Amino acid sequence: MNSKPSLSVLITAYNEGPALRATYHTIIESLKAANITDYEILILTCTRPDGTHDGTPDIAEEVAKSDPRVVHYADNFLSPLGDQYWRGVQKATKEYVMWLAGSDLIFGNSITEVMNHIGESDSIITYTKNTETRPLLARIVSRGFVTLCNGAFVLRFRYYNGMSVHRRDLLMRIPWSAQGHAYMAETIIYMAKSGIKIRELPMELKPTDRKGKAWNLNSVKQSIKSLSVLFWEVQIKGKKITAA
Repeated sequence: MNSKPSLSVLITAYNEGPALRATYHTIIESLKAANITDYEILILTCTRPDGTHDGTPDIAEEVAKSDPRVVHYADNFLSPLGDQYWRGVQKATKEYVMWLAGSDLIFGNSITEVMNHIGESDSIITYTKNTETRPLLARIVSRGFVTLCNGAFVLRFRYYNGMSVHRRDLLMRIPWSAQGHAYMAETIIYMAKSGIKIRELPMELKPTDRKGKAWNLNSVKQSIKSLSVLFWEVQIKGKKITAA
């Protein structure tokens, strides 16, 4: 009898092209390797502001038609990553919710390793083991973001934006407000400050020349604004979620 918890896998994809299909296949192999049989895969896509795209939504639709456990949710506009994530959480039906981007940049063995530990803690977050594969500017901005979060909220996590797994019932208790790239930091901070057990695991990224989409001037400004609101709610007002 399979004792593994059930799992909803969320894949967010914006202009990922063929990498999305490769991500799907990697996830399927990792699910098999981790012996997780009760699962669903939710692919969430969006387009450019003018509604055009590089074919990613079409690939997501093809994958969904080929696998009854895959559901595709499409936004015909540029949807913030945080909005996509929380839409997926609300649509998810399984005990745990896993998130990763559809960029095919995480080695399959890292995904499998995270899946192997699902159920051992309420939450699993990951940090990049081989940071040298990332562009220098991305590393600088990322390190600054981690330092800001750890300093403001008196925490010691290594990374806030990696592949993650959380109990869905805990996610549903978070008073979500961050729409942009600070959404996962908001999630982790609420859980950590509420006494919820979080485990950190390493993930190994594939070398790539692709330009990252996560950080730009607007996303940095939006993230700082979101963290300011979060600081007021969590550090000043002491807001927490119930961990039971």
